[in-house]
Amino acid sequence: MPLTVAVLSADLILLKLIFTMFALQQRKLDLLETKLENAQEINDTKPQETVNLKILTDLAQLHQKLADIEKRNEETENLNNLTFSHLQKQIDDFTEQGFYEYAVIFTEQYSKSDTEPVLYIHGHDNGNVKIESNSFNSNMSITKGKNKIILNKEAFLRDGIKNKGIHITSTVRITVYVFQTSTSSSDGYLAIPIRYMSTKYIVSSFTVWEHRSHAKSFVGIVSLGVNTNVKVELKMRQGTFIYGKIMNIYMSAFQTLQLSHNYDLSGSVISSSKPIGVVSGNMCNCVTISGCSHFTEMMLPIDQLDNEFIIPIIQTRQKSTVRHLSSGKVHIDVHLKDRHYDTNLNKGEHHDLIHNDITVVLSTGNLLVTVFPHETDRYDSYMMTVYGINQYKFDYNFIIPSNFSSFVSITICGDAIRGFEIDGHGMKVDKVFEKTVLGKKYITFSSSITEGAHRIKNTIGIRFGLWLYGNRKIDGYGYPAGIAFREKEG
Repeated sequence: MPLTVAVLSADLILLKLIFTMFALQQRKLDLLETKLENAQEINDTKPQETVNLKILTDLAQLHQKLADIEKRNEETENLNNLTFSHLQKQIDDFTEQGFYEYAVIFTEQYSKSDTEPVLYIHGHDNGNVKIESNSFNSNMSITKGKNKIILNKEAFLRDGIKNKGIHITSTVRITVYVFQTSTSSSDGYLAIPIRYMSTKYIVSSFTVWEHRSHAKSFVGIVSLGVNTNVKVELKMRQGTFIYGKIMNIYMSAFQTLQLSHNYDLSGSVISSSKPIGVVSGNMCNCVTISGCSHFTEMMLPIDQLDNEFIIPIIQTRQKSTVRHLSSGKVHIDVHLKDRHYDTNLNKGEHHDLIHNDITVVLSTGNLLVTVFPHETDRYDSYMMTVYGINQYKFDYNFIIPSNFSSFVSITICGDAIRGFEIDGHGMKVDKVFEKTVLGKKYITFSSSITEGAHRIKNTIGIRFGLWLYGNRKIDGYGYPAGIAFREKEG
């Protein structure tokens, strides 16, 4: 049975009552011990033959009460241990939920010849994985840690409806990263488990450089169920989408749809009668310097968005453009490193800011936030989702892809950096930036990291955000390491 918030709350209330009872019993025990000592002192100061019979009777009763209390204390301690053990198991079961099944897609690639579709699967234990698609079907064993699976290039989408959804199921908990690797146009995304896919999304992409067709924006959709009615409301600042403002499409299970245009599709809204997955970005775009980099991210559903963000430091990139998209009317407070301003957004609108080092964003409503690091002479840009502080975790298992100079960036709310370990060792911190807003301290820091499977955790339970990214000559990639997804109501 899925663990619910109500069950967790009930267990916590039970624990609180047990601790209260234990405290009262301990207080009574202390009082009885004091009485016993006083009685013993009286007993010792009188001759044995004149000991008051009532004192002896009281002493016997006190000893019996002490024995009873000690027995109850032992039972309470056992109950505490059982309750903690039970609650911890429930928490473990809760965190395990939803990470056994995924549906993913590979959107259209720019370079048809040298781009490979790759799945990086982090196994939390040894187990078996089944991958089903129209171009790749396999049952395979996976090991704890890094597993790299190269698929057939037939997995890549083109515009239109296809049967190219990829269904992944596992006997053990897994984290999946979908990666397009190319000599100069790589990027990837953190896959969202099917359990947390939903029926309403707002889309982020980026301004199409000079409206070039190969830099086009795209939206990719994968359906999870039969007879799924998908409504697509594509938005462009320059006008209405050529096929009409609203499109209604019926899709079968694991069927896919890709739409693209040489104008920015940010702010488009996708809704459906049953849960779907949505991927968006640009095929071969750039931010400030003419080039070609693939932008892709799996969109968080609207019910997984947040309203408080720390934009992480991006090593090797002095500046980034951060895009904020709203699914409703909101007021946003932006706290940059050296200044503050505010702005308003209506449904489907976006606001871009230039970020360096640290930025804190507070909103009256939930936002979808994506970051696009600016190019340098050596490195291209990429697209990376920034999730909110209410979805931070205290323990991440993840994979760094091969053949990149890679980094991790961490964000936390707190007074100091403490308790961080990587692969069981103290974590080295390269750069640290802080910002205090309304008396609350926000921190971001970064560190270089090698390729392969890793684990970063906080040993004292501090929750933090974690992003993975890297560079190589005229290329780059970036995405979140993981997210504490919200459980659906009902």
